[in-house]
Amino acid sequence: MELARVFLLSALFLIAFMLWNAWENEYGGKIPVATTAIQQSSDIPNIAPSGTSIPAAQMPPPSAAVTSTPEHRLIHVQTDVLNIAIDTQGGNIVQADLLAYPQKLHDPIPYTLLSNDPAKLYIAQSGLLGDKGPDTPQGQATYTSSQTHYDLPAGQDQLTVNLIWQNQNGLKIQKQYTFKRGSYQMRMQYQIDNRTGATWDGRLYTQLQRKKVAPPSRGLFMINPYVGGAISSPEHPYQKISFDKMAEKNVDINIKGGWAAMLEHYFLSAWIPN
Repeated sequence: MELARVFLLSALFLIAFMLWNAWENEYGGKIPVATTAIQQSSDIPNIAPSGTSIPAAQMPPPSAAVTSTPEHRLIHVQTDVLNIAIDTQGGNIVQADLLAYPQKLHDPIPYTLLSNDPAKLYIAQSGLLGDKGPDTPQGQATYTSSQTHYDLPAGQDQLTVNLIWQNQNGLKIQKQYTFKRGSYQMRMQYQIDNRTGATWDGRLYTQLQRKKVAPPSRGLFMINPYVGGAISSPEHPYQKISFDKMAEKNVDINIKGGWAAMLEHYFLSAWIPN
């Protein structure tokens, strides 16, 4: 009798799992994977050679997570699939709404992937470190733009946003983002106009800054999807790096022909070199 009870309970759990799995396939996985990627250009003279890392002491301080970015510093960009906010301090991507993907089924509010919300800070940073600017260990440069709002016009397939920084000595830096219709890829490049009469030396850096947040529980058995980092190299095509591992020890690996990304359920973001 006891054996029959165990068998019935096992069958009940199996049926429940099959029902949950079927529901996930029908509704939970309704939203396909979307990738928000930022491609960086190598059109930069005198940058550090490949494989040369920047000491932590030389990096600008991380973005403050105490308050959200002030509105007067934001540049808003909208395409047919993205709603982006760029912080003029550093020219960083501090918000990315995926317009084709709702937060929930039949919900008009789009899914927010990148955010400057202090409770769930997740931004894409990049900069040029140099003794003559624009970025220094004390902080990132403040850029200017001719507009505070950019929209991809109907019938146009590409939108360019230019951010400008210059000093009094004749050094001008243009940080440019290019957006394409139907694409989640944002191309980032720097153009350097050096009229100082002296050599400009700088180093490009890119990073994804993210606050550790608990992943939402999903499904009948409260299974948590993976939220964390991942890197890839020719030797090891895919390696997860959890937030706990990041806290224990800095990841210091030289990789050629790889990538680094942040993952969460359905979505990922990554810096993709040429």
